[in-house]
Amino acid sequence: MQKIKFRIRELRKRKGISQRILAEDVGVSFQTVSRWETGLTMPDITMLPILADYFCVSVDILMGLCPMPEEMYKPVNTDKGEYWEARLEFLKATRSYLWNDDYLSFLVRDVWKLSKPVRVLDCGCGFGYLGDKLLKQLPNGSTYTGIDLSKGLIKEAKSYLSGLNKNIRLIQDDFLTCEMNETYDLVICQSVLRHNKKPLDFIKKMAACASVGGLVVCIEANRELECAGIWIDGINYSQLCAGNALRRLWKNEFEKEGRDYAIAMRIPNIMAKIGLRSIGCRLSDRVDYLHTQMPDSDERMNAFFVANGWDKVLTEDMMGRALANLMERGMTREEAMDYCQFQQTVERYVHQQWDIEDLACTTLAGMLVTYGTK
Repeated sequence: MQKIKFRIRELRKRKGISQRILAEDVGVSFQTVSRWETGLTMPDITMLPILADYFCVSVDILMGLCPMPEEMYKPVNTDKGEYWEARLEFLKATRSYLWNDDYLSFLVRDVWKLSKPVRVLDCGCGFGYLGDKLLKQLPNGSTYTGIDLSKGLIKEAKSYLSGLNKNIRLIQDDFLTCEMNETYDLVICQSVLRHNKKPLDFIKKMAACASVGGLVVCIEANRELECAGIWIDGINYSQLCAGNALRRLWKNEFEKEGRDYAIAMRIPNIMAKIGLRSIGCRLSDRVDYLHTQMPDSDERMNAFFVANGWDKVLTEDMMGRALANLMERGMTREEAMDYCQFQQTVERYVHQQWDIEDLACTTLAGMLVTYGTK
C-alpha cells in the first residue's frame, strides 16, 4: 500500500511563505510546522482539512497519496516499440482470442473477394500473428510485407513466420514517418490504432499505400464491448463490466495523448472522410467458453489470466505502483483503490477455482473489422 508522505514543506515553499507565517495562519507553533516537515510528527486529523484548504489542494495531495495537478498525467507511451517488446507474452495471450479461422476465411473469400494473389502490407505487424493467419487464407502467390517500429517484435516475427513457404518481407521502422515507395492491394492493421496518438494520420498513410482499387482494413476492439465481454462464474458480472473509472482514464488518454478508446467506432466515418469507397464493417464472431474440465484448459486458462493481468499475485508493492499509475492517468485515489482491490479479489478467486478445477468463464474481444476501397 502507499505510504503517507506529507508535502507540507513543498506546498509551503510553492506558496512562498516561511514556517512562522504558516504556523500563525493555521494556529500552531512554528516548531510544530518544523516537526511536520521533518517527519518527526504528523498533523492531527482535525488539522488535515484546514491545511488542505490553506494550500488549495485535496487532503490526498497534502498526504502525498495523490500527485499534484501538474504531475497528474503521465503518458504510458503505448506507441513506443519498447513498451510492446516487454509485453510479448501479453500480446501472444490476447491474440489467441481474436479470430476463428473460418470467419477470417469468409472475410477473405466472400466479403473482400480476394480470389487472386495480392500484395499485403501489415502496418504494425507485431510478432506476425495476423500475417500468419492471413497468409494461410490468401490465394497462393500472395506476398506479405510487415512493418513495425519494434526491433524485438520484428525479430520475433521472423521466427514466427519462418515456417511459411511464402514471399515475406519484414521491416523495422515507424510506419507513420518512414517513406513507402510501393503500393499494395491489401493494407491492413490490427490492434494498432487504439494505441496510436495520431490514428487519423495513420489511416491516411494506409490509404496512401493502397493501390487504386485496393483494400484498406482496420481491425480494432470496441473498448466498451471488450470491457463487458468477460463473464466468470461466481463473480458479480455488473462489477466485472463496470467501466466508470476506466472511462475517466480513457477520456484523459484521448485528451492528453490523442489515444482514442472509441476509435473502432469512428473508423468507418474516418474512411469515408478521407475518400475511401464501399465502406463496410463487421464484428468478429469469436466468443470463447473456458472451463477447467475441458481439454487443453490449462493452456487456454493461462492465456486468459495473462490477457487480463491475473497471472501474478498482486503484492502490496505492486498494488502501490498500480495505484500511482492509475492516479497519474486520471483516476481519483478512491477509484484507483476500488479498481485495484477488485482486480486483486478476482485474481485470487480465479486461481482458487482453477486449483480445485471448478472455474468457468466466457469471453469476447469485440473486434470490429472495418474496410474500404481506394
